[in-house]
Amino acid sequence: MVLSNTYGNTVRISLPNTVLKTAETVTPLPSTGPGESLLIGGLIHTVVGYFFARSRLLTQELEIVKNEYVTSSGGL
Repeated sequence: MVLSNTYGNTVRISLPNTVLKTAETVTPLPSTGPGESLLIGGLIHTVVGYFFARSRLLTQELEIVKNEYVTSSGGL
């Protein structure tokens, strides 16, 4: 058994004759029902909701800081 590759020049690699293909076994995926899907969806929804609410709160706080800076003559 020889592996040949030609690209400008030829490279030949000798392979052992004992390479055999064996049968592969596949394990089944774990069965998930509607409970697991709802739990994962709820967790994702909670995390996204937290970060959305946090960004809204930071936006409001930034507006307050900007207004206080301008009213304290910091904007001159």
